[in-house]
Amino acid sequence: MDDVKYKQVPVHDHSCSRYQSENISENVKINLNDVGEGEQGKGFFLYLAVCLANLTSFSSGVVLGWTSPVIPKLNGEIEPENNPLPHPITIHQQSLLGSLLPLGAVLGPLAAGLFLDRIGRKKSILISSLPFTTAFAMAVFAHDINLFYIVRFLCGLALGGVFTILPIYVAEIGEDCNRGALGSLFSLFITLGILFSYCIGPYVSLAAFNIICL
Repeated sequence: MDDVKYKQVPVHDHSCSRYQSENISENVKINLNDVGEGEQGKGFFLYLAVCLANLTSFSSGVVLGWTSPVIPKLNGEIEPENNPLPHPITIHQQSLLGSLLPLGAVLGPLAAGLFLDRIGRKKSILISSLPFTTAFAMAVFAHDINLFYIVRFLCGLALGGVFTILPIYVAEIGEDCNRGALGSLFSLFITLGILFSYCIGPYVSLAAFNIICL
């Protein structure tokens, strides 16, 4: 019977393989943790940016509720001695104060569309806030009803611009996982602005209210 020859087969070091696999697992865990922290930080700044941008929607809510505490002071029903106008306003003048806001809001989107793609979304939001600031500053020193007409028209322009630009900006910077939540902040800030007018306006003077709105 012939002698059988055996060939030596190398034996794998299972302990070494297990050590390498454990290292790979640890590296994967560390990398996943790093990604999670990065996503959390990105999400925080994303919400912060949207909240800051929605300050313009808060101002929009303020101007929507502005007439409720202001008109009773201009027509002499409340604190007639503090009326900045020489005479109480009439029903016709009250109607004009209410109707000039939507008139400006009709033209606001048209104006926003002219520079929305030319200068970008962020700069467009900043520009849309300028009529708010100008209008409230004029209202602080207004002693003529015609100035209040201009104030309401400027607020309408800004309102229409904000309602056009801000939803586009939020939709573009949002992600699939948070776009709905980010978009809901728009209506939330508008509601808070209206509530602000109702809660603050009746209890301070007209000039003080407009200064606070600035």
